[in-house]
Amino acid sequence: SLPQRAPSDVLDFYLLLPAECLFPEGVRPDREQALKIKDVPNGYLRLEGTWEGYTEVALFRKADGSALIGVILSECGPGCEQKVRFLEWGGADWRDRTGEVLPEVTPAMLAAAYRARKESGDEDFGQDVPAVYVLPRRGTTVRIQVQPEFSQREIILFELKWNRQRFELKP
Repeated sequence: SLPQRAPSDVLDFYLLLPAECLFPEGVRPDREQALKIKDVPNGYLRLEGTWEGYTEVALFRKADGSALIGVILSECGPGCEQKVRFLEWGGADWRDRTGEVLPEVTPAMLAAAYRARKESGDEDFGQDVPAVYVLPRRGTTVRIQVQPEFSQREIILFELKWNRQRFELKP
């Protein structure tokens, strides 16, 4: 049953999100049981379940006070494939705003950023850097980093800073 009042926190929006945004095809877990991290005050959820991988959901406030919901579905094993979406609730349906709020980050940009940060002993990925987007549990900066499975240390390639309208790329 949908809440009668307008959704206000990350949990309200999570319960309204279509399952295909949150879970891999054919995976439809109980929504309460899928919650691994439930940090409503910070507007952050992490879901895990019967699939290899995880989903992050985070709430970003726009300048007018309305909400933008980031959803990143990660299917892993061994590397992670991600679907990164930023959605806006229209009162009756969801609108995909990903193209409007997220700057394009190309494989060439990722490769150049990795080369600039690479130290001896780090893997040589060439043009194919295994990067993942990470939603913030605190703050409003989305990180793009090398997948932890492929690196001995945390290597942040880009930060995407939320300016209450869209994300700005900070190398």
